[in-house]
Amino acid sequence: MKISIDTFKANKIFKKAKLTCNTSLKGTADAEFNFFKENGLLHIQTINDYCQQIINTEIQLEEDFETFSCEANLTSDFVGIYPGSALNMVYSPDNAVVHLGDKSTKCVALANDGSDFISLNFLPKPTNFTIKSKLLWQALNHTAFSASKDSMINAVSLSFSSNYLTAYSFDDRRISRYKVKVGNEEADYETFFIPKETADILIGLLDDCDIEFQAGQRHMMVTWNQTKLIMSLVQIDKKSYPNLNGFFEIDDEATFTVNKNEFKETIRLSGLLVKNSFINIQLKNNELIFTASDKDRGTLQNKMAVKSSSGDGIVQVLYKDLTEVINKIEGEELDFSLKIIAEDKPGLCISEGNFKHILLPIVAKENEEDESES
Repeated sequence: MKISIDTFKANKIFKKAKLTCNTSLKGTADAEFNFFKENGLLHIQTINDYCQQIINTEIQLEEDFETFSCEANLTSDFVGIYPGSALNMVYSPDNAVVHLGDKSTKCVALANDGSDFISLNFLPKPTNFTIKSKLLWQALNHTAFSASKDSMINAVSLSFSSNYLTAYSFDDRRISRYKVKVGNEEADYETFFIPKETADILIGLLDDCDIEFQAGQRHMMVTWNQTKLIMSLVQIDKKSYPNLNGFFEIDDEATFTVNKNEFKETIRLSGLLVKNSFINIQLKNNELIFTASDKDRGTLQNKMAVKSSSGDGIVQVLYKDLTEVINKIEGEELDFSLKIIAEDKPGLCISEGNFKHILLPIVAKENEEDESES
């Protein structure tokens, strides 16, 4: 049984399939490619704890094809450096190996019959719709980074309502929202909670095309360009999910607009001292004053003029969180506002078009100790 695939195509497919592998779990289905036949065509299946991906290679198979699986890392890495124009794959069930390459360059990988692969039990619901993948990619790219294991819900909330897709995520330090119009039909769908791990995978997988959503009882299936991704959903009581939009509706105490590149260069100085700690930002008299302090190393302070501002105020944020959200902004300017979030402590909100993000109030340990002593 022999399969022949154009090497460039194989390399592209294997890299894509590998995104849904857990290659650290060697010797398990999570770390393997499963090759099987459906409607006479070669398909590749990969799984992990959160989702299952199936890619239709559109390669016609012979009648004698037998399902097999082999290590994803070895297969993908070999094809990445394989010099031949066509990759041959020959599965030998009697020897439990698959031969890769050609007569000049060979790799023999251990293989099995793929029986370890257990597909997710997808039970469809009468909910399906189509949107542009670019819109979903933007929504996930602007929110998934704010979900983390520090959050009580390590997931991205996707809500489809009144022709808009609204994505939310949060942890104990930040909140992200991305809201974009996705259609003109008057249709509302339920809210879905996608694990952060799956959201990150989708960001790496999505092509620029239309994608179809099919809701399931406990899963969501997304289909595009010969690719099918079935993802487990986080099962929570939707009523218990916090009203994150309420934070963005809080009145502004102060606002300021700056040039993005100038702002990034200015805070780089603070990063010399507090890459993993806090930075104080004070708005006063149309000027920003940045202060970074480490009791074991010293203090850094620098200033920059703003393009426009209203009000005054001071906020403390985690340096790495600030730089991460700035890198999500595509425009040349940064629009900030200070909002009193809780106990007279301000958070820093940044906005651009469909995207809003709040860095929640955080008190550095040094400040907490000073307050307790006083």
